[in-house]
Amino acid sequence: MHRGLQPVPVARNVSKRTRRGKACYVFMSAKAGGLISLESYEELRRALLFEIDPRVVRFGEQPWTMEVLSGEIQPSREHFKPTSADRVFYTPDFTVRLADGRILIIEVKKSSPSSELTDKYTLAQRQCQQHGFEFRVLEGGQITDVLVRNCEYLTRTSAEYFKKHLPATLEQLVELSHQKPQWKFSELADKAPYGGFGVFVGIANGVFQADLNADLLAGRGEITPAHGNLTHLEVGFV
Repeated sequence: MHRGLQPVPVARNVSKRTRRGKACYVFMSAKAGGLISLESYEELRRALLFEIDPRVVRFGEQPWTMEVLSGEIQPSREHFKPTSADRVFYTPDFTVRLADGRILIIEVKKSSPSSELTDKYTLAQRQCQQHGFEFRVLEGGQITDVLVRNCEYLTRTSAEYFKKHLPATLEQLVELSHQKPQWKFSELADKAPYGGFGVFVGIANGVFQADLNADLLAGRGEITPAHGNLTHLEVGFV
């Protein structure tokens, strides 16, 4: 019963919102198993961070609907019979499975939620704990445009067409990582296979590391050898 962890239909198909003149964002995700639809730009930004965070094994959007007073979970709101006025429903933005086995139920907000929503989330958190889930509200205030842009480039390095070129590319990048203790982006891009794209391949695969909040393309920040360490990619829950 965890959409994104198992291939089941979403609880709320947000792509239908476009018929009502509301925005819908789509994102091709390897960790979510394909194309996902998102209600807001905040959700799209968070999905990008989940995609590159090595702690996140799998995630999915709009996984199910919970009646927060009873803790009952159904595939969607329409599955609750009867749907009486005194019921309080909640559909998470994301379900996330971590490498340590934990399952997180994620609500994404641009800023602090209202007191009414906070009360609902408190009930949802209580019920999630009963189901063995960890409930989190993630605000977007710490997500910068630079971080999002860097993550967009990093997600492109996992493209299917590039997989056949990856072993040879990584071999060349490892050789470069032994030449100097630190690099500027443009300097490394001049020597890396596939230029700037190759630099992001190295960062995504732990050959190199960098502060992803630094505008790397503008020459800010240093790129250093990572020696297989991926902690610089742990940005999913900022």
